[in-house]
Amino acid sequence: LSTVAVNGLAIPETEVSLYVDGVLAKKVRTNKVGDYSAEVSLVTPVDGKEYLITAEAVDRDGNSVIAQTYVRYKEIAPELQEFVMIQKSVLR
Repeated sequence: LSTVAVNGLAIPETEVSLYVDGVLAKKVRTNKVGDYSAEVSLVTPVDGKEYLITAEAVDRDGNSVIAQTYVRYKEIAPELQEFVMIQKSVLR
């Protein structure tokens, strides 16, 4: 089980439905300015697979606003082992 952090801006004080590959994963409510954040689960993640994350908000009149993006799951993410900063010149 792996999770993906999702955050965004939608209609203030409305419900946002979050989907992973078209399957409802979670419902959250926006705050007074429209911010929301949540974590959705990738139930059986597959290394290298892209997942479509969709957020849908519906206003009081039934109008729908949708945002989508793809995320790629990596079982073993690269790690930074060392960082060396070298100064090549001096600005005066």
